[in-house]
Amino acid sequence: MANRSSTAAFQAEIIKEQNQPIHLVEIHFDSPTGVQYLTDAFIPVTYSSNTYQPLGYFLSFSNIEETTDLQVSSLNLNLTGIDQVYIRHVLEETFVDRKVVIRKGFLNTTDDSLIANPIIIYQGNMNTPSITESGDMSTVSIEVANQFVDFAKTPGRFTNSESQHQFYPDDKGFQYAPQIIKDIVWGREFDPGTRSGGGDTPGGTDTGVGTIIPDIDIGIGNEISILITGMNFSIYPSGDVVVNSMGNTFQVGYLVTITGAIGDYADWINGYHVLTAKTDDSFTFATTASPGSIITYQGGAEVTVDDEPIAPGVDTTVDTNIIVIPINEPDEVFTVDGWITIEEIEEVGGIDEIYINEVPLEIVSVDTYTISVAVTEDVVMTSPPIETNTAVDNVVTINEVDHGFITGDTVVIAGSTAVGGVPAVEINTTHTVGAIDKDSFQVAVTTDPTSTVTHGGGTSVTIDANVPKPPPISTTLGSATVTSYLSDHGLIVGDEIKLSAMAEVGGLPLNLINTKHTIASVPDANSFTFTASQDATATEDGGGILGSINTPVKATSSVVGGGNKTKIKYKFDETLMKSSNL
Repeated sequence: MANRSSTAAFQAEIIKEQNQPIHLVEIHFDSPTGVQYLTDAFIPVTYSSNTYQPLGYFLSFSNIEETTDLQVSSLNLNLTGIDQVYIRHVLEETFVDRKVVIRKGFLNTTDDSLIANPIIIYQGNMNTPSITESGDMSTVSIEVANQFVDFAKTPGRFTNSESQHQFYPDDKGFQYAPQIIKDIVWGREFDPGTRSGGGDTPGGTDTGVGTIIPDIDIGIGNEISILITGMNFSIYPSGDVVVNSMGNTFQVGYLVTITGAIGDYADWINGYHVLTAKTDDSFTFATTASPGSIITYQGGAEVTVDDEPIAPGVDTTVDTNIIVIPINEPDEVFTVDGWITIEEIEEVGGIDEIYINEVPLEIVSVDTYTISVAVTEDVVMTSPPIETNTAVDNVVTINEVDHGFITGDTVVIAGSTAVGGVPAVEINTTHTVGAIDKDSFQVAVTTDPTSTVTHGGGTSVTIDANVPKPPPISTTLGSATVTSYLSDHGLIVGDEIKLSAMAEVGGLPLNLINTKHTIASVPDANSFTFTASQDATATEDGGGILGSINTPVKATSSVVGGGNKTKIKYKFDETLMKSSNL
């Protein structure tokens, strides 16, 4: 490999027997998308003030060949199992001839910091992408060619926006040309699979019937954005009817006309009503009805108040991560384990919009009038690293994966609280490394521990100014109980989590670790347990340093909210949509 003005640190790292290589990829879409920064690392990486989003094994590219010949070279950049947002970028944005830059770099094996500086190993321009669908997985493959491809281009004008703007800068006639992937033929119906060249009749058959291709057929399955509508009415035993209507401007005493309600209680809802109560997101009127219990999700999806549709909002329940979305007849379209994206939703029930707006959400249940989705976030596995043991005097143990120290090294520990009776001042100082193994080392203190603590010191501990990474998982020989460590996790028994990017530990295969688990117990604020589907074959601390955990984001209150512009985006089966009211 040529030097390419690489730094001394980079050159030192590349010749090591063990290192942590990564790649940084820039994909230069036009506005409004702009540049997308991606990496095959398992953690976000910041370089040149840009944060590269981690895709891990889901980002790959074909071999790069380096030659001195002046010739066209290309590679395929593959994005597998990715967020649907990248599919949208490819389909909706201008991509042809847009720049792609690939850099090679290394992460420090002790603290995952980026070693200065990554070098460019390939730079080229995008050509036509391909999209492959397999079950619930999508793969985008983008061909990237170097600058010499420009010499092979055929001169002339093309049916794209760039070519048209060379002659007519303000003409938008070809703005969406890249999205048209089927022929549109006027005056005749034809089979694209049997089309032949020449003559007046495509495919040799003249039916005399015109064909127009639906604009929703974009080659990867159909997606639709739906403004949430549905069963807005709750009828109480008192006869009061409460209507969820986000952002309404009504006042108490208003006379409103409600039309379009359907179902068994339509006669109670349709008609003229005087409002008896009002909030920003609901209003109430009285009827003569007296149901024996509260009746929720009534009225249907076509209700209007004073000829205006109403927005029902979404429901949260305190201390759960489930959001309930009212949709008319959702079982016609939506399925459990499917995914949706909520758009233009605001904070609701104490759940910040960053966790729910324009992020994939898994459908966990589908009822007659509602769908429920789980709100989660990915968190890097961390835990307090300091351990004490009453059986060992004048010593504390520091847990850190692949720490790289040797006996006699000098380290500076800072930020720790008192642990196991050992004062913080004795821990937070300069130490000489004593007994060690690969993932831990000991330092001397003056005070004997008065209690045994497995993970202590708090969440602010640093070692030589770096944040330590203790092993995230512990197993016990002959037991299926697995202990996992996460600082201030806030989890409770019964919560569902998902582990990712963990290394093998205790003889448990990766597929039994990197999957969903239900919390079985919570020993303390920094640890929890789950039950694997087989017993461990060794007592071991491990799991690597790249592991992450997907945890629930819970509501702090039970409310109806989210705003009146909330939409859901869903990939649908066209045959189901024809039978649906959506």
